[in-house]
Amino acid sequence: MKKFLILLLFLHFSNIFGQDIDFKNLKICNQISLAIKYINTDKTEKIRKIKLQDSINNGRNYSTLINEYVAFKLNTEPEKIFSYSAELTKLHFDKIEKATYKSFKLDSECIENYASKPNAFLSKLDTETLVINIVTNNIDTDEGSSGITYLFCFNGEKLVRVFKKHWIS
Repeated sequence: MKKFLILLLFLHFSNIFGQDIDFKNLKICNQISLAIKYINTDKTEKIRKIKLQDSINNGRNYSTLINEYVAFKLNTEPEKIFSYSAELTKLHFDKIEKATYKSFKLDSECIENYASKPNAFLSKLDTETLVINIVTNNIDTDEGSSGITYLFCFNGEKLVRVFKKHWIS
């Protein structure tokens, strides 16, 4: 009985933390398209042409907007997430912190303008969210770049919330 319970716990937590996403799904292409349209119409940012990478990462760059991600999952504001129980918030924080980073190629139909030297990188942790990390200023070295990370939150095919954070490295 004890082995059975351990197996059930393992399967439950591997489903939470090891959730593989079908990256060939048309819904992802539609979400990427909606996100790019949003960025192109965002007049508060001066982003030159977006050159997308032809692959998508599993969970990368979510840590930049971790509080915002948890807030979306709890249907609240980022400032209010710590008023929820630790058990509830820990599930969502752990999903990001324990993500195994993998990269998957996307169909060419999904990304129209992918580039060999991209400035925008896609990441997806679940079916409801998408992160686009854009490098806006880049010096040829590893240091000295800056950009914006967007977290797009969806309800099916509809974009419901957008969070963004500027970064410098």
